[in-house]
Amino acid sequence: MSEAVELASELGIQVDEAELIRTNSTGLTIYNPSNLANLIKGMKNKSMTREQKILLRKQYEQSIN
Repeated sequence: MSEAVELASELGIQVDEAELIRTNSTGLTIYNPSNLANLIKGMKNKSMTREQKILLRKQYEQSIN
């Protein structure tokens, strides 16, 4: 449970351990919360706008047709 609290803290999410206990319905083992938080943060694409992503997708679809 402490790993889940650490993960939430790393991601900037306020969470109470008692809340996790009440709502925990599935098992999830987190061996390295800090590493997982970094992976999740790395998934966020902060350099492109939504419009840029749409344009890139359209260009990709045109190139494969």
